[in-house]
Amino acid sequence: MNSNPVSGAGYLLEGLKLLFKPGIRPFVLIPLLINIVVFSLLVWLGVDQFEQLMDRFLPDDESWLAWLCWLLWPLFAIAIILVVFYTFTVIANLIASP
Repeated sequence: MNSNPVSGAGYLLEGLKLLFKPGIRPFVLIPLLINIVVFSLLVWLGVDQFEQLMDRFLPDDESWLAWLCWLLWPLFAIAIILVVFYTFTVIANLIASP
């Protein structure tokens, strides 16, 4: 077991080197591209639905609840980033599995 905490970055670089091997490239790029498209569509749909929800419950910017928009949008962005961060690899592995 390696006790060097920086060794994880080295393994990431070793994995990137595998990307340039011709036989492995399709098995990495195709699931990665599918995953990027799926997550892009889901994030777009989520932002669109959240925007409609905000417009429905907080209709005008001059109401006394306008400050809530400034609070909810950053919280929504942080939630989206966390969800994508924790699920991207899981979904990519499910797509790439035989």
